[in-house]
Amino acid sequence: MSQENPLIVKFRQELLRRGASGIKNFGLYFQNMDKNDDYTVNLSEFTNGVHAYNLKLTNLEINEIFKLFDKDGI
Repeated sequence: MSQENPLIVKFRQELLRRGASGIKNFGLYFQNMDKNDDYTVNLSEFTNGVHAYNLKLTNLEINEIFKLFDKDGI
């Protein structure tokens, strides 16, 4: 069995720190991160959203998490 990426584990723990619906609420919040309405979330928007959602992650961690989730690499 492969082990889960520690950054993903930390990200999930930070979301759950917000309560049982922390992950669901972040999903809803994620929809509002697209500030320029281009139907994508860039690194800057994601970073601002994570900080505004008050997750305790460093900018380096945020960058690495974004890379893990970024499907198109743009």
